[in-house]
Amino acid sequence: MGRYHEDDSLTLIDRALSGALGQAFLAKARERLNSDLQHNRFSCAQAVEVYTSSIDRAVWTFLGQAPLRRIVYRNHLLSAERSEKGGHLAVAFVQETGAVDQQPPRQRWLRLAS
Repeated sequence: MGRYHEDDSLTLIDRALSGALGQAFLAKARERLNSDLQHNRFSCAQAVEVYTSSIDRAVWTFLGQAPLRRIVYRNHLLSAERSEKGGHLAVAFVQETGAVDQQPPRQRWLRLAS
């Protein structure tokens, strides 16, 4: 069987983040958030996005050359677990560092054609 079926008690995300590359992706996300915090650009909403993106990259890398890699990854993107885990990691970062929102989250405005 494939590498991602080794232990059914762990979720795909947990298995992806427990590896060395998963930990490296999380460390990179933490560095970015610390940099934002030092430059007074920290936003909790953006922290969730950064961690969710790191989770996605870790899962894609973890799946490697699995035969159904694209299907499994697409299902991962559709699951709510990825944003929940990203939110938990962001909350843990905020509690650990005592960070507060230093700027409002980015809003994308649509330009109306006249």
